[in-house]
Amino acid sequence: MDASTNGNGDMDDDLQLQLALALSLAEVQPNDHSSGQAELDFASSRLRTQGLIAQNTQLAQDNSTSAGNAPFSFSESQRLQSITHTSLEPMTGASVNNQMSATVAPTAALTSLATALQQAMQAALAINSMPQQAAAAAGNIAPPPAAAAAAATVHPAAPSLPTATRITPSSLPRLNAMNSASTPQPEWIKPLLTWWVKPGQPSGGNGRDPQTQQVVPLPANEVEAGLKVLSSAFGEQVVVAGIPGMPQGLLQVRCTVSNGSLSVSLKDSDALVSAWLARGKFSSKMRSVHDAHASLMQLTVASTLPASGKDLAHLVSTSLAKMAFETLRDDEDDLYYEKGQATSQLINDLKLGHIRAPFLELMCMTCHSAPDVMTWTKLLRAVLGEPATLSQIGTSVSELEQQLRAMDTFTSPSILQQCLLASLAGEVQSCSSATGSGRSVMAKNLESSSVLGSLLGVSSLVNPLSVLRGPPSAATLQSRGKDAVLSLRGYPAVSPGDAEVVQKVLGSTVKRVQEAGHLLLERLIKGKDKGASSRELVVSWLAILLDLNLERTSLGEAGKFNHLSGAAMIAGSSDGFMVNLVGILLRFCRPFVVGYIEGGAAGKFGDLMEKHLDASHLHEHSYRLGGMPSGMTSLAGERGASSASLGASSNGCYLRQQLGPTPTFVADVFFLTQKAVWVGLMPVLHRYQVMSDLANNYHKQQQQNGQGSEDAPSPHRRGAMPPLLASLMWDLTRAQILEPSFSEDMVQFSILTLTWLHNLLRTGKVDAFKLVPEYMLSNCLSWLEFVIRGGQAVVVASKPVSLIMSSIVTLLEAPTLVRSPLLHDKMVKLLLTMLGPQLDVARRTAGSGLGRTVMMPGEAALVSAVLRTAAGNEALLPALMRTYVAADYVVGLDVDKDNFDKFSMRSCIDMILEELWKDEPCQRSIVSLAAGAASSSHEGTGNGNEASAAAFRKYTTCVLNSLMYLFKDSLQRLLDIHEIEKSRADATAWSALPSDERQKKDSFYQAQQHTTRGFMRMAVSTLHWLNILAENTTVVTAFLHPETVGRAAYACIHFLELLAGPNCQNLTVDRPEQYTFDRPALMESTLSLMLRLARWPAFVSTLVMEPDLDLMLLDKVHNILEENHQAMLAQSLQKTVSALEAAGAARRRQVAAATAATASSSVTGLNRTNMDDSDEPTKKLMRPNRGSDISDGASASEGEGVAELPTAQLACMALPELAGPQPGSAEMEIEYMQQLEGLLVGDYDSMQPRGYHRQFAEKAQEAAGESPQKVKRLNKEVKDLHSKTRLPCHASAAIFLRYDADRMDKMRVMMTGPEGTPYEGGCFTFDLYFPEGYPNVPPLMVLQTTGQGRVRFNPNLYADGKVCLSLLGTWHGGHESEKWNPMTSTVFQIVMSIQSQILVEDPYFNEPSHDGMRGTAEGRAHSALNNAELQLNNLRWAMIDVLRTPPPGFEAVVTAHFRTVRRRIMNTARRWLEQSAVAGEVMQRRMDTAVCELHCLLAAL
Repeated sequence: MDASTNGNGDMDDDLQLQLALALSLAEVQPNDHSSGQAELDFASSRLRTQGLIAQNTQLAQDNSTSAGNAPFSFSESQRLQSITHTSLEPMTGASVNNQMSATVAPTAALTSLATALQQAMQAALAINSMPQQAAAAAGNIAPPPAAAAAAATVHPAAPSLPTATRITPSSLPRLNAMNSASTPQPEWIKPLLTWWVKPGQPSGGNGRDPQTQQVVPLPANEVEAGLKVLSSAFGEQVVVAGIPGMPQGLLQVRCTVSNGSLSVSLKDSDALVSAWLARGKFSSKMRSVHDAHASLMQLTVASTLPASGKDLAHLVSTSLAKMAFETLRDDEDDLYYEKGQATSQLINDLKLGHIRAPFLELMCMTCHSAPDVMTWTKLLRAVLGEPATLSQIGTSVSELEQQLRAMDTFTSPSILQQCLLASLAGEVQSCSSATGSGRSVMAKNLESSSVLGSLLGVSSLVNPLSVLRGPPSAATLQSRGKDAVLSLRGYPAVSPGDAEVVQKVLGSTVKRVQEAGHLLLERLIKGKDKGASSRELVVSWLAILLDLNLERTSLGEAGKFNHLSGAAMIAGSSDGFMVNLVGILLRFCRPFVVGYIEGGAAGKFGDLMEKHLDASHLHEHSYRLGGMPSGMTSLAGERGASSASLGASSNGCYLRQQLGPTPTFVADVFFLTQKAVWVGLMPVLHRYQVMSDLANNYHKQQQQNGQGSEDAPSPHRRGAMPPLLASLMWDLTRAQILEPSFSEDMVQFSILTLTWLHNLLRTGKVDAFKLVPEYMLSNCLSWLEFVIRGGQAVVVASKPVSLIMSSIVTLLEAPTLVRSPLLHDKMVKLLLTMLGPQLDVARRTAGSGLGRTVMMPGEAALVSAVLRTAAGNEALLPALMRTYVAADYVVGLDVDKDNFDKFSMRSCIDMILEELWKDEPCQRSIVSLAAGAASSSHEGTGNGNEASAAAFRKYTTCVLNSLMYLFKDSLQRLLDIHEIEKSRADATAWSALPSDERQKKDSFYQAQQHTTRGFMRMAVSTLHWLNILAENTTVVTAFLHPETVGRAAYACIHFLELLAGPNCQNLTVDRPEQYTFDRPALMESTLSLMLRLARWPAFVSTLVMEPDLDLMLLDKVHNILEENHQAMLAQSLQKTVSALEAAGAARRRQVAAATAATASSSVTGLNRTNMDDSDEPTKKLMRPNRGSDISDGASASEGEGVAELPTAQLACMALPELAGPQPGSAEMEIEYMQQLEGLLVGDYDSMQPRGYHRQFAEKAQEAAGESPQKVKRLNKEVKDLHSKTRLPCHASAAIFLRYDADRMDKMRVMMTGPEGTPYEGGCFTFDLYFPEGYPNVPPLMVLQTTGQGRVRFNPNLYADGKVCLSLLGTWHGGHESEKWNPMTSTVFQIVMSIQSQILVEDPYFNEPSHDGMRGTAEGRAHSALNNAELQLNNLRWAMIDVLRTPPPGFEAVVTAHFRTVRRRIMNTARRWLEQSAVAGEVMQRRMDTAVCELHCLLAAL
């Protein structure tokens, strides 16, 4: 084997360093001379041991002979190497030839040697993926692609990374110096990089310079005392060499006799130490040398020892340190010692406490050259890299403690702290130039190669890859703490106490790691010899670590992977590394956080807010703090301008060029900690939820497939018992992130953040909200909720909870400064979590048992804080209601990343308000708001608090919207579940189905079950809350507002029809309690709401006008109540039915009187053609009470089939043909183009009544104004609609657009339903608002054609107007190309997507869970029923209602459209009427009436 390689064929680590050093020889002039013999010995001895000098000497001799020069001698080599530390420059593989060509008149021998060394270096460069110790010494040299391939062959286990982004942190900071061509090196960093002690420089360590005290004189009378000192230290007698008669074998020290006295030189001392080391057989040479040094130092403090004895002790100590260092320097890896025998012994002795810091410091005094620097840096990495050897934690605490002891001792000397600083500086510069996708790769590689990477990597957290790749199981799960948890007998079926013990052990382990990391960095910035430069460097290192890991946030809170690549799922450094980094930063923040929270304005940190935490610091130091990252939004809605802010400043440097006098460390640490929590901690919380869901889903699949599972139940978990894998992930995650000190630090930091934001509002610094990123508020809200739900409510309660509550109320009160409903959602959920123990959320959401009846003290304190704030602060209740309303329209929402569901948030608000209602002061506040709303709506004036009154009115409207969506959707899904269960009941037919069809139906069944559970629970809760409100005679009047009363009437009638109508038996499902579904109870609750509202004549009048009112259905409900012995409710219903009959009779008389004044009707005696179009109430009163026409046979056919009316009974069949072009003819198409092409695009006045969506108008009014960028983009898009992107104008489908000329950001679109769909011929109106930040954010869009909130026209078009589309960020995008792109996406793309992808032939399958049912019998049946209902609503609301009240801006379009295609529309309507037989007689009669009404309106055109 070649002496220059190890057993694996890799070049020896130290040899690589020597080669890198020797390459710089080519620039040295032959006549250059330099210094001392002690330094000269190093290079020749090392190269000679490697066997290279002999080879290169022969080569040099051959070359020199041919050149006529003298043979090359070792002395020249030594002389040249002795001065190389003065000419070190960054070296790369490409720069070697340049440096060789730049040689000025080198000798032939030197050229030969340099050539040989260059060839050896190229071989070393080929080994790029080397072990950590070698990588530490390799310098900052990037290999060529061929070399990288060779490295992959040598080390297959090493990660394969792009050459351009590979990090090879240098052990020699000078070689790793700042080599960026665009960024000058700051002057203040140079002393940090040249940290080693130079000859002649005072050491500052022990007060003596070991290089200047070369000779110690020993007077004759003090020789004996000096020899006793040496004998005591070496453990054997030491005599003066050359004394006759001395016994053989004694240890001798050479002395020089001069003028009758003896003297000992450093060379004599070195010889003595060498002889001593050669004589003994030590178990640990390093420990023996250290003990000898310690003995000498102890003797020097003795007062009886003469001065010469003390000087001699110091001289020998210097030799001991020198010899120890040379032993480490010459140490090599071998078969038994990966790090070398001497290095391994040193580390082991450090672990055991056998080697102390003073000896290390004295060893450092021998560091005078670049090779010495490399040796110390290598030792530093070896000691700090020890935690990498820990495969498990928690099973043996002593091993980690020993490693931490070694780190503590090794980094105690100030000079080694300087060495650590230089290593960090090298890492900063190595990473500063990273851009693009290479940043995440670099972050992951930096963790493995950083000098602190091994320490910070110690963690109990789970490696996500072990869960995300392949079927997850406990066996494949990777975590250093797994064995400790699984050591519990019977796990996870263990007692809570046993699980907590293991969690505490694991938590204490990571706590010690974070303490050690904090101590290391604190030493670097707080030492007496440290200055602003050290502090600045540490801050920069922390900043670049966070910046490189920004991609960790790409997963978002929703945790959905469909929009991410596999690499993005695990981007950046590991979870454990990042959480430990957060823990270190929190410890830096602890003094001022605790000082302010506990001391307040009068304490030591009373000026914290004003002096240090200035939001402008984020902008001024954006080169390091990151500013506002691209895609991130500020609290006030400002968005990051460009992706450039994701990295450092434009020059790629994280280091401040000048150290200013203003202290910024507190601000730096505060804002860096905010970023660290966002980048490091929050993804762990979100990722845990994702991994837990995957584990549970896999467990369910195993059970359904009959494979069984290794997972056992865990009785100490709440609610459903999770499988083994989920329990493991929870315990391992909880052990680290809910470790008491970490949790408390995060709680205090979160409270300080909330207080800081509150203080900004209180002091009027509103502009700061444009600079503060959303994640700062999001972090603290998420953490506080997580801690309380994790069972640590007492941690929060022990802090000033009043600060939390006052901050939340203040922030909720400022929707223009805290704009994001996602943040509102977090604040709401935090309030609900604080109220959780009193609400007993677990019982209400899961339907489990009664739960605990006694609250813990901490929980009671949180509940009291919320109730006290709600009662004492009148702003909380209206703020919650405004938050409820604002959830409809979210700017910049990305459902793939943002974990936001408006129905979930609204359900939380309802539960909070319901609980506050139980508190008498809070109830009075709610009643006061309702009274103001009623007074304002009926009298037209406010009560002094118009804003709060308006908030309550809007709140009641939105509550009804939510109820209608949740209730109807849940019941529809129950019908789907019933059909699948019915199919499954026939085992023979089910087994005969193809396997893929059965699988589709099973998936559909499970999806419907999952959604139904959540929606039905929220529907039941919302209905219960409405009944509570309606019971109060003051509050109920708010439901009689014109915007609300129609929705309330429709909801009551429609729900009763679903629960007791012809199809109610199809709601029978297995185990209905799992869905919180109790049909009799729901019917009773719905009826109670209707009866409470029916106490008011206005509601009764509205009920009568509802086209679907069915008195026969109410009679049936009455009979059910009597059968169930609910006499009081039945009696109340009977009174209401009587009132409805009386009101109906009165209205029919009114209609008859109105009809008598008009000409006779051609169909039903009702002439709508000549009726005054302005008399809208009269037209509605003329609608017949359809309940009196419904036969008993229809009601008797519940669930057993549908009755079909004979065609002769359908009134519309007798209607005459309308005038107009023949349907489908070219004439119709030509006329349509002629009439409507000029109306495609135009302006209109959005301020006219019904001219624009009210909430959009409010948003436009709140906006500061139209930004030039937005106006320019909108003008271009409108211009393009006339040319490049012309809107379609065809009789089969057309789109029309209007914009407000005074506000281009307010637009309105009308599109006609495509031919051949349930939307055919209808006119559907959408309003668009372009918020601040457009086109960087998509516009907001709402459907206005909803039947006044009654109709959901499509799974993507909600009854409240919500439009679900990936382009708008309101629906999941399967690919980035489907999402909003500021550069390419336009209004044209949006409207075309809606018309082509939403208004389709079978919209039933637009629901994701329904798509799998396409082609099945159940799917076809459900689609036909859904189409029939859509066709009826199209006739009613997209045709009849539009003809009566055309949307402002489209009056001419409506008239021209319906006049041109009316014949086709009537033909289509008759066809729909015939097809509606599948939906039953009720649907046919309603369709027939609608067709008749439509015919009258079309005939009048």
